[in-house]
Amino acid sequence: MILSIIIPVYNVGRYLDSCLDSLTRNYKNQGNVEVLLVDDGSTDNSGEICDLWSKKHSYIKVIRKKNGGLSDARNAGINEAKGKYIAFVDSDDIVCTGFIEKIIKLLDKIDADILWFSYCRFKDENDLRTINSIVSDSKELSKDEAFCLMAGDNHRRMGVANTGNFAWNKVYSTKLFKDIRYPKGKNYEDVAVTYRLIDKANKICKVNEVMYYYRENSKSIVNDRKKLKNYRDMVMNLQDQYIFFKNRNYNCVQELVKKQLFIWGMRYAHCYYNLKEEDTFFGNIEEFLLNESSVQLNFRWKIELLIFRKLRFLFILIKK
Repeated sequence: MILSIIIPVYNVGRYLDSCLDSLTRNYKNQGNVEVLLVDDGSTDNSGEICDLWSKKHSYIKVIRKKNGGLSDARNAGINEAKGKYIAFVDSDDIVCTGFIEKIIKLLDKIDADILWFSYCRFKDENDLRTINSIVSDSKELSKDEAFCLMAGDNHRRMGVANTGNFAWNKVYSTKLFKDIRYPKGKNYEDVAVTYRLIDKANKICKVNEVMYYYRENSKSIVNDRKKLKNYRDMVMNLQDQYIFFKNRNYNCVQELVKKQLFIWGMRYAHCYYNLKEEDTFFGNIEEFLLNESSVQLNFRWKIELLIFRKLRFLFILIKK
């Protein structure tokens, strides 16, 4: 088995058919791929849709489990995966035409521990455009280059990008997950894991082709900006990243992560004061924002940081 594609499924009946149609369209089963649909205790018709697709295609298998969240579902898929490589697809997203064949051909040609490709964001299918790119235009990345690409923030809304901690625009050698799993119960779990997988990889290659379409879903868990937990989880994950890179003297990526940590820390502070919820972790990031040396921020964030440090009463008054 060459490739295991893991798709966590939870109450996505509205989008799941489109996702699986894009994945399986024009693919002729050659026995080298398995698609693992991890039904994470769905309460809508997602389970029935999974069953219909598994009956339609022998390489699609359904794993059922009690609801445990995205990380838990991904881990369940990893535990069952039989492929030499693992890819993740979110169940409300879409992949490019011929996705499976392209991945297999690239893996055969490049033989990398991590294969990294471009993506495009969209709000609905009407936003999708045909984007031409050269499959053969690939580049091996140094560890520093990969880390900096991961920590970049050029996540274009309706254009092409390849930056980010995301799990879904990469294919991984299964051996990288030998002692790594996604943290159960945390949002932005990709941020907690991707850098650790990159650190373990011996060869990382980037392909300049759009192979993944990420749906801008305002109702998704991570897009609920009002939840204090989202900000806290992101800040905690970025803080772990920052310490990791600081201890290993990865200076370039350290500054990129530090910038993200400042920005997300400020967002977290706004949410903390706005919701007035008890959160013992806040003191941790407050200390960082007050005492850590300055970083390259744009004018807006420089002003907010100054107000936070010098005029806390005003910061609380204008909470967003």
